[in-house]
Formats: sequence, structure tokens, C-alpha cells
Amino acid sequence: MGAEEPFGDREEEEPGSFFERFRTVFSLVATVALLVAAAGAAVVGGLVASGVGGEPLQRPPGDAFSFQINTSQNVTQLEVRYAEESIPNVDRLYVVDGDGNRVAWTAASAGSGAVVRVSGADSDLSCLRQGDSYRIVFDGRATSGTIAAYQIADPIPPEQVNACLSAAAETETPGFG
Repeated sequence: MGAEEPFGDREEEEPGSFFERFRTVFSLVATVALLVAAAGAAVVGGLVASGVGGEPLQRPPGDAFSFQINTSQNVTQLEVRYAEESIPNVDRLYVVDGDGNRVAWTAASAGSGAVVRVSGADSDLSCLRQGDSYRIVFDGRATSGTIAAYQIADPIPPEQVNACLSAAAETETPGFG
């Protein structure tokens, strides 16, 4: 056999010119920069999608809501009014009855959106009775909670409660119960 070179004695050839060294180092630096940029874009995208770092949602003030029982029709209605023309973040407001049934404010609003009329006859809420409680709930990204609450103190005529229950049975809503 012929003479062989022993392992480790052979030196690797070094790039000869400055441009060859630059090309080797530049490709490494460009790859690292691309990975850092991709990771940064993923972090920013995740923060934007989760809402972290965004502006906090403005919660409507509780004292801007007023409650009134309207018995001028066959079915008693709870009328909830907001003091101003538009409600901030109205898509995150709900009307909730004492049983925990809830209806989105936007689904129950009438006209301008600053007034909600609920009876239980045509929604997922319970029919109105004396002693029942209703809440306006804000469902925010970071916090949720009751903004305003009302308890019905006046007696509701039995014939109007029965009319509500009948209407709820026809529309297959929970009504009272």
C-alpha cells in the first residue's frame, strides 16, 4: 500500500481572499437576522391577536343607566335607558336576569340603540315579576362584571305575567321558570 496521510495532519484550506471570507460570514449573519425578524413578527402578531398591549376597553359608567317598568301594553316590559346617544363598546354589553339568562344589548335594543326593552315574552330572559333582578353586564377582554343592577319592587299584575308566559310558550323562549 501506498503512503497515506495520517488523520489530523491535513490542514483545511482557508479562504484566500477577503470576499470569500465575507461571503461565508455574510450568509451566516443573514440567516440569523432572518430568524430574528421572523420570531419578532410572530411575537408582535401574537400580541395583536390576543389584545395584549392594546387600548383597554372603555366601560360605560353604571350611573348612566336608568330602569323603568312599562305596563302600558299587554305584556310588562323593563325599559333600560342609557343617558347618552351612543354607548361605548355596546357589543360587549348584556342584559342578564336573576336566573343567569342573558341577551346581548345589541339584540334587544330599539331604535337608536340607547334603549332596551325586555319582557321575557320574546327573548331568552325570564318574564318580569315583583322581586326579580336584572343586571347590565360588561364582558371585557381583561375584566367582566356588573355595571348596573335593578330589582323590580312594584307588583306585576298576574294577567300580564300570564300573558308573558303564554307568549314565551308560543315563541319557545324560556320565559319564566
